[in-house]
Amino acid sequence: MNAIPIGTVNDRRTAVIDANPPGSDAALRAVMVIHTAIWFSIEACMVYVLYAGFAGRSDRRVGIAAGVVAAESLIFVGNGCRCPLTSVAERLGIERGSVTDLYLPCGSPATFPPSMSH
Repeated sequence: MNAIPIGTVNDRRTAVIDANPPGSDAALRAVMVIHTAIWFSIEACMVYVLYAGFAGRSDRRVGIAAGVVAAESLIFVGNGCRCPLTSVAERLGIERGSVTDLYLPCGSPATFPPSMSH
């Protein structure tokens, strides 16, 4: 909660304003969980495409995985190289304007190379 002064200099009353609407914490947590699931799925597809390439495999699953990676890239670039969920998170009151706070196990790197984060 943020205390915001109201009135004139002589009026020292303050109004307490909750910056986040009720339920936004749960909604923000849901966005983060969804973002993590999407991120994990896309990264799994990328790993599978790389594995298939090294193994010399070419089948329907490789095509689907490559399509998922390509679609994500097009959506990301089409949105001005900004994750579409960032706008959702900002409307829900996230402080940093980013949904890169993924739910990953302890010991995972806090940051990823630019090609792996959005």
